[in-house]
Amino acid sequence: MHKEKLDIGIGPTETSHSLRAIDFLSSLTEKASYHRERDIRHPLGVYCLSISRICEKVIKCADRLDKYWVHDSQDEDLRSEIIDYLELALYAAAEHTDDIKTVAHTFFKTEVEAKEDRDVRMLLNSVKPLRKEIAAFTNAIKHSHGRIRLFDTDFNHDGRVLTLLGFFIEGFKDGQASPNPIFARGW
Repeated sequence: MHKEKLDIGIGPTETSHSLRAIDFLSSLTEKASYHRERDIRHPLGVYCLSISRICEKVIKCADRLDKYWVHDSQDEDLRSEIIDYLELALYAAAEHTDDIKTVAHTFFKTEVEAKEDRDVRMLLNSVKPLRKEIAAFTNAIKHSHGRIRLFDTDFNHDGRVLTLLGFFIEGFKDGQASPNPIFARGW
């Protein structure tokens, strides 16, 4: 069966929109933040490094997925690499939520000032649900011996077969391996 290759662009390019935070942070003057006084990278540097770590892992995962779909879906080493890069992407996303806090805090002389600022609290509260969800994934993997498991299934529609690839976090419940109960409540 011939599988079609799908190209997906990631990141700001001439044909995509730039991330709004990069537009804003790149226009800052050196004196707009307290990063030097606090011995932290410029806010743009923190943000770009953080985003690039996520993109690196997602791109490497996508490269392995391409090989998996197009060439060899039976290759266990390739499946293992996909799982590794999914896991690394989740860890990078978790670190990114911490980096958002670091970026916000560079605009204040002290930690106390940053913590007391209403806008910083609003930013961190808006990120909190995502942070909590990512933390649940990474904690299930790190602390509950959860493992990412790939699964695929063929989906037939209108005479065409589409292979859907997904993943779940495996856990242990009632004496056996199963989808992690934290994420499988509705199953």
